[in-house]
Amino acid sequence: MAAASLAFRVPPDGAEAALLDAVRAATGLEVAANGRAQIELLPTPRILISAVSLSQSGEPPFAVVRKVVGAPEIGALLAGRIVLGEVTLDGAQIALDRAPLGSLFGPGGVMRDAPEIRLTDARLSFGAGVIDKVEAGLSWAGGGRPFSVSGYGVYESRPVELAVTLSDAKALSGGEAAPIRARIEGGGARLTFDGTARVDGGPHFSGDLRARAASLRETLQWLGLPAPRRTSPLTGFSLAGRASADRKGVAIADAELNLEGGSFLGAGRVSLMHGRPSVEATLDASLIDLAPYIEGIAPAVNETTGWSPKRLDLRPLAGYDLDLRLSADEVRFGAWRLGATAATLAISDGAMDLSVGEADAYGGVVGGRFSLLPEHGATRMRLQAASTDVDLGRALADIVAQPWLTGALTSDFSVEGVGASAAEIVSTLSGRGSARVVGGALEGIGRSKTLALAGLRGSMDVDHASAKMTFSRGVADIDDFAIAGEDAAFTLSGDARLVERDVALRGFVRPVDGTWTLPVKVVGPLDAPKLRPNLTGRDPRGEAQRTDAPKSGG
Repeated sequence: MAAASLAFRVPPDGAEAALLDAVRAATGLEVAANGRAQIELLPTPRILISAVSLSQSGEPPFAVVRKVVGAPEIGALLAGRIVLGEVTLDGAQIALDRAPLGSLFGPGGVMRDAPEIRLTDARLSFGAGVIDKVEAGLSWAGGGRPFSVSGYGVYESRPVELAVTLSDAKALSGGEAAPIRARIEGGGARLTFDGTARVDGGPHFSGDLRARAASLRETLQWLGLPAPRRTSPLTGFSLAGRASADRKGVAIADAELNLEGGSFLGAGRVSLMHGRPSVEATLDASLIDLAPYIEGIAPAVNETTGWSPKRLDLRPLAGYDLDLRLSADEVRFGAWRLGATAATLAISDGAMDLSVGEADAYGGVVGGRFSLLPEHGATRMRLQAASTDVDLGRALADIVAQPWLTGALTSDFSVEGVGASAAEIVSTLSGRGSARVVGGALEGIGRSKTLALAGLRGSMDVDHASAKMTFSRGVADIDDFAIAGEDAAFTLSGDARLVERDVALRGFVRPVDGTWTLPVKVVGPLDAPKLRPNLTGRDPRGEAQRTDAPKSGG
């Protein structure tokens, strides 16, 4: 316990005034009490005052204390003086966001020899956040001792601990930088800071910051911030860098961020805008796997049996503003791979906008823009995408067993849809698109002897292929689908149902050296359509439906 440091002459009936004067001198605050002081000599000397409030001059109280207990030195007390080594604030309720911390640490502050202060059964609040059952100790600087605070409490039903040490409080109150160390643990997370503090022109901290959490999702929920679904735990979170903090926010340079197995290097700034966290950052990564992040908003977008009917959830986005400039050597989403990628990601008012300026993809380049916007309880999706010289065979080989068309793909698409799930969005897609393939092959197109008459025996080298599409209600109407090769030329039209994931086209094939045309159809699933003769000339969609219909009589 600190040595005696405050002494006041106590009149026989003036113990209450003397204790309040001691607290005023120790804190530089206005102190008022509704009760009279009681002096207890046994078993140990104590002075007690109930219902005490603390405030700045002319301001409403920021703290109300159920009971203030002073521990005086018995010899000084019998001599009519109070010498306090420790003051306990029992049952204190303190609004930290209104506490005049600057008056304690700023120029002219009261950082001097003073009793140790203890909090028991206290309650600390900051905005809407509340820490209950606080047990803490505060030791003022002096006599070679640093200023230090340590304690623990309960926040959102989970324990939280704090420890802060300020090595040179005198330098701090003189407007100079002072070494400071801090540690906070709670909600499965740990944050440490080792640097310096200044208070001239407002509090400012600069130093090394480290943070880690077993599950960032759980920590965000513990802090009362929006968090993604349980399918996206955001595990393995850690952050380290050189931090600079002031009233405007926290800036981090030379940052290393690890999340969901990915490692990012860069810099950023975190601040509060309109009551929610705002993040600006520039990050670079060797590998980014998008699956954990997509799953947090749209679980199981693409199920084996079709598009997922599970509800999209943009609520985790509503609590943040994000402006992220991102570069990566490789980006993964499921089986698809992109090479060097440059992108920007913006989140504001619950909406997300991802723009890919340029990404290497299967020997070519892709780019585009993908947006999700909340709309009357549903989600509006907008997609604009373009590709140049993408190896279609390699791209399809990552998601289908046997690509039916290969070559260098150049395409341009613009579609949008609205719904509560991925399935609903796909069923409402509208827009347009065009595609052209050069220098590939038509593979596995059929084994019909009739097709062999056209010189087609299972595959054909393709000089070029092109198509135009119009999307409406989840169906792509395909016009002018032309395939020209060394053996034959195809002219096709029809539609592709995106919900059912099938295609039905009909048209003609003309051998290069022939004078006749053969009616054909392309039917089946999008990933493995089949080319067949269409000698009846019927609509392949209707024909397929009649073929699938049950026969009478079993």
